[in-house]
Amino acid sequence: MIKLIIFDFDGTIANTKEVVDKSLRDSARIVNINLAPRILHGYEPLKKMFYNFMSEIGGKKINIVYKTFVSKEKSHINEIKLAKNLKLIKELKLKKIILSNNDSSFIREFLRRRKINFFDAVYGPDRFINKLSAMRKIIKGKYKRNEVIYIGDRPADVFLAKTAGVISIAIHLDNSWSSRNELIKAKPDFLISDFKDLSKIIEKQ
Repeated sequence: MIKLIIFDFDGTIANTKEVVDKSLRDSARIVNINLAPRILHGYEPLKKMFYNFMSEIGGKKINIVYKTFVSKEKSHINEIKLAKNLKLIKELKLKKIILSNNDSSFIREFLRRRKINFFDAVYGPDRFINKLSAMRKIIKGKYKRNEVIYIGDRPADVFLAKTAGVISIAIHLDNSWSSRNELIKAKPDFLISDFKDLSKIIEKQ
């Protein structure tokens, strides 16, 4: 029986790719480095990725660059569309958590503006070292691994779920950051194309 669903945010709950990409490029201009393509293919917290890349040229400006990124991202928040049929999740009678590399204050503001109040918690990079350690901490002592689903839109999300030992669901929507073929190659436990399919999977577990 499923007791917890952990959701990725970018490309899963919201169509953030263009805004994140633009905000990264704009903030990176401060130090004249192109971070966007390198970060978008990873799955470490954004702030940690910034620190890693800033080390190449010196990390003194990292906080300024990161704060600029968050500020620019928030300035475009109203341009970001919600994933189709996301509000069907509200009907699921189990715990729902967002675990994202994106800034948690940005995610909470996005949810507030969309009047989405059915997530029990939001975990951003201010609350963890990496997604894997965060997921293990969330689960430890509270849930069996077969009681937990992790849902995301990238092969990295499938890999994360498999490494953590939880059920992996890949979702391919119009706002996903990966192609359907890329997700198929990652071999998730389930592949869906609409949130309305989520309840069917839960019922069968």
